[in-house]
Amino acid sequence: GAGTVGAGAGREVLCLKRINLYDTTSGKCLYERRFQGDEEGAPSAGVGSFVSVLYQFAREVDYGSISRVMYDTGYDKTPHGHHQGPGPEMVTERRDGVIISVF
Repeated sequence: GAGTVGAGAGREVLCLKRINLYDTTSGKCLYERRFQGDEEGAPSAGVGSFVSVLYQFAREVDYGSISRVMYDTGYDKTPHGHHQGPGPEMVTERRDGVIISVF
């Protein structure tokens, strides 16, 4: 997901996998952009349903707002085997009739 990868000398680089925009009323995907490394990721309808469920959960449990979902630590494949790295993240915002999700 949208995570950070060490770039040396204390610098970090953001690695985007995808950006989606959804209509809040219909749930229809209005825009999708997949970046290198996410060619076989979840279909946009599945991501839209997932984000919608998170907002529904937030409404029922809290004030109805979410901004960031951080997943447990994952493993990145490297040429030399597996390397434990940061898990994926999703940043989301709801405004003006659309939900924006960035992984």
